[in-house]
Amino acid sequence: MADADPRAPRLWTRRPLFSPSQMLTAEQLNLMMDEERGRTEKLMRGLHGHGVIFGLAVSGKEGPTQLTVSCGMALDRHGRLLHWPGGAVPAELIPMPECEGRFTLSIHYARREVPGGGCGPCADRPQWIEEGVVYSLRHEGGPIERACVRPSEARCIGLDEYVCLRNDSRDGVLPAAADLEWACAQAGALCRIGCGDIVYDAAAGIPIAMVEVRNLCENPACKPHWGFGEVGETCEVRPWVYRTPLLYELIKGCQNDLARVEAVNWGEATADGNGWPAEVEWGIFAGGAHHGPEIVFTKPVRVSTVHPGSVILTAILWERQADYLLTRRIPSVPEPLDEAEGYASHFRLRINRGWLRNEIGSRSELKSGGRVELTIRGQMLRDRCDNMLDAAPLGYAPQTPPHSRPGGDFVVLLRFLQQRAADRDDGEDEGDEREREDVPPAARRADHEPEVQAPESDDAMRSEPR
Repeated sequence: MADADPRAPRLWTRRPLFSPSQMLTAEQLNLMMDEERGRTEKLMRGLHGHGVIFGLAVSGKEGPTQLTVSCGMALDRHGRLLHWPGGAVPAELIPMPECEGRFTLSIHYARREVPGGGCGPCADRPQWIEEGVVYSLRHEGGPIERACVRPSEARCIGLDEYVCLRNDSRDGVLPAAADLEWACAQAGALCRIGCGDIVYDAAAGIPIAMVEVRNLCENPACKPHWGFGEVGETCEVRPWVYRTPLLYELIKGCQNDLARVEAVNWGEATADGNGWPAEVEWGIFAGGAHHGPEIVFTKPVRVSTVHPGSVILTAILWERQADYLLTRRIPSVPEPLDEAEGYASHFRLRINRGWLRNEIGSRSELKSGGRVELTIRGQMLRDRCDNMLDAAPLGYAPQTPPHSRPGGDFVVLLRFLQQRAADRDDGEDEGDEREREDVPPAARRADHEPEVQAPESDDAMRSEPR
């Protein structure tokens, strides 16, 4: 086989091209395998970066060689696959430091050459290469920086420009992604472990956990006996390779476990995923007001964040003389019904007794019908993880991936009908007539004029976000 064309660029790759009846050499065959392997590794690090793909959970008991790593895979900084079948780590694969402290446990690419059999010089040359992983313990390390990179306030960038800058396609207001620092780097020389035949890439390890090394000999007079103690942080120190199924879960928002409003109950009327009934009779509305409307969340929220400033009841009435909608705040105080350790998922709004006596128990404009609006200010509520309320409306189940609304206002409307004469008790009717004796005749005539009806769009009872 002739040498490659000297006119070809020096930075091009090179692989053999075979022809019939050609005598193959070891150099040609090895070059073919190395070229194909190199292309695969470059593609892997370009597409996926480097980090843990799955598994490699670290556990252990106190002792000299009691670290156990579960089955898993990772890609190192040069695109090489690191696979561990799972099990205890042998002592020869994890050199022990001779000092106490907290160390970063990393996994590395390793290999060794296995000589052939026979007694001649040719037969004794290596015929196989075994590849695997080894582990290292180093003082340096810490949590991986995962914060989003933002441009300065003076510069606005779009999606295309963001992708261009982060992919290091041109200089700009954003730095290139951190993993691209190794994208074009060549693997360095492999280091030998002690006097054995295993060599590994010491500079391209992938951190998988923080572990403690301590002197297991409590007698200060004895020679130090180094071993492992507590296994510390795992997820915080790992770079990740994001698998396609995991990316799909992130797109769907599976990581957003925010509290939502599950149901709102006003006496016998219930608002849940199936919506509200079209209308509520006055008797049901009045009974629900005396009992107190109830709110059920999907998970516990901090009781101290649920108060009259974050949960608001508003009465909306039709002013007949000027055709205005009047809004009146209903005084109420939320009370937890299942509080535990300062958190609850079920609350009741205790409405002020004076308001109930004046608006429900006696003559009031409320008895002519209207609406009640319940508003929950999601930016003020907090769950156990200090997250805000997801203000998605009741019954929200879109065909596209759902989008959470943390910190928004949750709003639900309840329409109640006019009180019927049959619903009034005798004392209330007599009291009404006594009140009307002091009303001027012109006001009595105005009171008997036909009512101005609300627009049709206000007849429904619905749950909607603001």
